Amino acid sequence: MLRATGFVLKKTTIGDFDVGYCFFTKKYGKINLTARSVKKPLSKLAGQLEPPSLVNFIFSPAGNGGILTTALAKKSFLKIRRDFDKLNVYLEWCSMIYDFTFEKQKDDKIWHLFKSHVQMLCQKNSFITNILFFNAFLNTLGFNLISDRCVNCQKLFATKTSVSYDFARGGFVCNECLGKKSNIISRELFEIIQMLHADTKDLLGDEYFISIALKNYSSLIIFWQRYLKYIKNFY
Repeated sequence: MLRATGFVLKKTTIGDFDVGYCFFTKKYGKINLTARSVKKPLSKLAGQLEPPSLVNFIFSPAGNGGILTTALAKKSFLKIRRDFDKLNVYLEWCSMIYDFTFEKQKDDKIWHLFKSHVQMLCQKNSFITNILFFNAFLNTLGFNLISDRCVNCQKLFATKTSVSYDFARGGFVCNECLGKKSNIISRELFEIIQMLHADTKDLLGDEYFISIALKNYSSLIIFWQRYLKYIKNFY
């Protein structure tokens, strides 16, 4: 029997009564476990495994995964569970971590990033926290787009310039290097990305950043989702 602490990233129904849980843990990374008979009315496990919760659990390794035997919620993040926007943000993070971590491979950087931002999500604006998480997540993966210079000619960008993004080259392209099939993004969107890449320590207190970030929130998240989808093809 092994002990671990982790977050439930995903669950899948198996037959009539069993459920497969994918946990992200500090000690073992991402692991897949089966909870037997958890859907039966008298099961004590189900209530301990509802997101968002940090769970202490015991499991028995078996094959490529294991059998979950005991679980107890160490911390239930009720402020997230009771807020529709916060819960949606949290579930999107779970999906990102599920897609970009490897089974049974410990990842301290992603673990600490996820845990710290879950705590931040409880206290701060859900949209701003989501933006900070996306940026930090890409940076931790090593896939943050180069935003200080053109990835084609290496010329430094001027302030509030118009640019095009190029996922294949891992950055942005200046006006002089734009091709016929350019993917131009708005000046404000590019400014947000540059501010994030420069320094995130004081952005939560920067009224200008918060203003333009909230204004462009949907466009920015869609842009990053499209980039993550592109990365996933090669990951």
